[in-house]
Amino acid sequence: MLKFNLDARCSNGFTGILPHEKKSRYYFVCKHNAVLTCACKHKETFDRVRLRCDKKCKGINRERFS
Repeated sequence: MLKFNLDARCSNGFTGILPHEKKSRYYFVCKHNAVLTCACKHKETFDRVRLRCDKKCKGINRERFS
């Protein structure tokens, strides 16, 4: 899913990727003239450290397999 949000702006003219504050599947792509709201695929969450969508791993330490 991709949605243009022309009314929103990222702080201090930031350009880049930011995680959604409340929804783990969503993230924002900040551009100079707009903010894109994006969603990861089904059964994926947005990794706040790697800044990308990753498959959900329940009960497994994901770092062991990276």
